[in-house]
Amino acid sequence: MDDSSWEFVFMEDVQGHIEEHGVSGIEEFFKTKLGRWKDVEINIGITGNSGVGKSSFINAIRG
Repeated sequence: MDDSSWEFVFMEDVQGHIEEHGVSGIEEFFKTKLGRWKDVEINIGITGNSGVGKSSFINAIRG
């Protein structure tokens, strides 16, 4: 396994939690770790000719 892969890092975190706390709190640990994707900031550029729906697309993905 590649030591830089996210799976390896995640499993190291899980192992560290279990070694420190046992399985106590493991459910909350997983919920926190798996929910972190919601906090990742991304930047997206939208390009295109005039009148092709760029603003409509942006409004649709923003909800």
